[in-house]
Amino acid sequence: MKPRILIVDDHPDILHLLTFIFRSAGYPVLTATRGDDALREWRAERPDLVVLDINLPGVSGDEICRRIKAESNTPVVIMTGNAVTEIQASQGAPGADLYLLKPFDVMDLLDQVPHLLATAAAAR
Repeated sequence: MKPRILIVDDHPDILHLLTFIFRSAGYPVLTATRGDDALREWRAERPDLVVLDINLPGVSGDEICRRIKAESNTPVVIMTGNAVTEIQASQGAPGADLYLLKPFDVMDLLDQVPHLLATAAAAR
């Protein structure tokens, strides 16, 4: 069975696009549009990978990432439209396994998934 992916974004177009791409690649997908819903979904379903926007209503993507990493080694990809966040990430900011600056190539993200999952599996 393919690993399950939780996608979290409050922009419907981005959420639908990512859901379509990952499902087309055969991945089961869970979704959330709010940070608090994302945490509930993650705790209930324990997906294998989380892809989330940094700016969310409820709980921020940064906080979600911190909580997930405190409890597991689940890979987390943070999407951001904020170049400052991208610069901080490239300088070794803790937390996410991958930071993507919007707009990004969705197929590049899809190509990174096996590596992210393999790295997490090796760390267990």
